[in-house]
Amino acid sequence: MRHNYEKQMSMSAGWPDHELSRELRVISDILDSHPEIYDKVLEDITQGKRADRGSRGMSAEQVLRCGILKRMHGLSYKRLSFHLTDSESFKEFARTG
Repeated sequence: MRHNYEKQMSMSAGWPDHELSRELRVISDILDSHPEIYDKVLEDITQGKRADRGSRGMSAEQVLRCGILKRMHGLSYKRLSFHLTDSESFKEFARTG
């Protein structure tokens, strides 16, 4: 079942000191100051679906953040998957831990 955001804090090391990391941190802070965005994303990705079925999946927050990364960097899903595994900044931004 999908949900809006992760309630548990990330256990990752935090934001690396790099220009791209700083840019992602600013975007992340903007998103954090408008959590109502996640309600709209959740509504969109669950439209017509039963909320009490299926696996937990990504939160609405993670879906939005991954979509932003994909779009910002012109990534395919395959490349996005790689960068989410490889990049501390991407993991921190997407809150995938």
